[in-house]
Amino acid sequence: GQLTNDVTALEIKKGHWTCRLNRTGKVIGFGLLVKKSEVEFLLLGEELPVMAMIQDLNKFIISEDVVIAELKVPFAFVLGPKSQQLADYTFSYLQDFAGLIFDLENIPLPLISSELIETYRMFAGFPLWSEISDKKFINETMLDEFAISYQKGCFLGQETVAKIRNNR
Repeated sequence: GQLTNDVTALEIKKGHWTCRLNRTGKVIGFGLLVKKSEVEFLLLGEELPVMAMIQDLNKFIISEDVVIAELKVPFAFVLGPKSQQLADYTFSYLQDFAGLIFDLENIPLPLISSELIETYRMFAGFPLWSEISDKKFINETMLDEFAISYQKGCFLGQETVAKIRNNR
């Protein structure tokens, strides 16, 4: 109930965008939530929005059953045709985006220019914190289209977000 997307619906080695909102429906942070195992998740993304989410979520840990830790894990986003060898973790919402890999030493990857990365990023809908910010309602961002599950039930800010969506 703390995040905008349905965490329980994720399968192992699958991921989706998710956000943490404040009570008024404005974005605190966002990232790609990846299910590594039944009890372990990764939140990948830019440092500022991910750290904002971590700080906010830490307020709700009241037992020792949950641990949130910052990891410095090298990973790569693989662009291009889907391939099990190159993309261990996949994301169904991006057609030309194969997924993520974490074992960079054993898989040589061709590098592409920063201009081409930016083109892929825009076409894939991969948001940047500078485009979102904590001053915007999630409804004013591209995250409204793929980082919210309106069927999952309540999350912080959900009432405001749903009202804005329904009254467009």
